[in-house]
Amino acid sequence: MKSFKEYIINEWKLTNDSDVDIPPEIEYYVYSYEELGKLVQERYEKSPKYLDLRDIDVSEITLLGRSGMNSKGLFQFLHDVETIDITGWDISNVKKTVNMFYGCKSLKQIKGLEKLDMSSVKDMSYMFDECANLENINISGWNTSKVVNMDSMFEDCTNLKEIKGIDKLNTKSLKIIRNMFSGCENLERIDLTSFSKAKPTNMIQMFCNCKNLKEIKGIENWNISEVNHMNYMFMNCDDSIIPSWYDKNEWDNTNWLN
Repeated sequence: MKSFKEYIINEWKLTNDSDVDIPPEIEYYVYSYEELGKLVQERYEKSPKYLDLRDIDVSEITLLGRSGMNSKGLFQFLHDVETIDITGWDISNVKKTVNMFYGCKSLKQIKGLEKLDMSSVKDMSYMFDECANLENINISGWNTSKVVNMDSMFEDCTNLKEIKGIDKLNTKSLKIIRNMFSGCENLERIDLTSFSKAKPTNMIQMFCNCKNLKEIKGIENWNISEVNHMNYMFMNCDDSIIPSWYDKNEWDNTNWLN
């Protein structure tokens, strides 16, 4: 595996970015999700606004969040954190990022996010849910070819204005996009052309309360042949963004539990 310092130096050479800090060598090698969570909590208690985690080797980790009865994301409910730096993290073995940043209501910046290796991840549900201060999210380098679940991924990101790279996602395995952008009140335009490759089954309330959304590029070309539920998909949205294949009379008056 490429050393962390080598990674940073190569990045600096590639971008000629003199502002890139070369951190110390890896100091911590973690082998379980619990161990990593404990280390994150210790760092948070010492520096609640800025979490610098670049010196941690996470290459053995398979989870960055859990779902179900014991649901818990790595940074979940760290309410005071404003910046998280995970530059250089090797998460190529991670299968789930469920709830990873859930409830980080003060979070403004995630350094290194766009370069994370997501090639093994299958479940990204609730990943940024309730990150109310995030205005921009960069996922431009992500390989999402195995991702099945993006349920509530950006739900209640009330100040979110841009998701860089979402138009290039590999969505061939994607099935669940329920509530994905629900509550994104400040989102005005989004390019979801890449979602035409997906065959979703559940799109309930996907854009619910996106009251300022003016354009969803590419949505007319989505494949909805396998959709079972898309009730209230555009609740409290402007009718101008609703595609021709969505029948409000049918889907806004149907019990999705049946």
